[in-house]
Amino acid sequence: DQSDQSLIFFPVENTSGKGISSLRRHIEYVSRGQEHVNKNVSLRWVACLDKMMERKHLGYLTLSQVKDVADSIFKVSNIAEIIEMLSFFNDLGVVVFLKSLHSLSQLIVVNPQWIVDALSLVIRDFELHTVDIDMELIERSGLKEEYLRLVENGTASRDILEHFWRNEKSEAIEFLIEFLLQSALMSVW
Repeated sequence: DQSDQSLIFFPVENTSGKGISSLRRHIEYVSRGQEHVNKNVSLRWVACLDKMMERKHLGYLTLSQVKDVADSIFKVSNIAEIIEMLSFFNDLGVVVFLKSLHSLSQLIVVNPQWIVDALSLVIRDFELHTVDIDMELIERSGLKEEYLRLVENGTASRDILEHFWRNEKSEAIEFLIEFLLQSALMSVW
């Protein structure tokens, strides 16, 4: 539809779904014109992606883990080629690879829902979107005031962030904090 191409935004009715097909058509139209969509891809890259996706349940892989997979199985050992491969898959939307900062480039997100789940523990309407919060654990940890500050003012300390993300490894916590800072979802106070 020619009229779809003249829109600068696409209204979608979230209860009926009206407008979704127009948005989908436009996304497909624009996608076909993207350089990376028509690029020939090495079968080694595709096989490496398949191996990475076998670990999708983890949410992310470290750059070191990706290097190990690429080198040991597919003989892709050149870091420049690995970065090019990850950038290509990022452009396709298959992984999240943020190479602009060293700290963000050390984690490759293979399951974007991992970021959404982690961030929604902190950034949400605490009344509308309830999550099972162990208030006893928060109190025993000495974080009750910090939790209340987060809920009431949206101000999060590093301690409360680490509490919410306590099941994550330190590299993931550093990535999440840097991601929040770089995307302006959080600022240092």
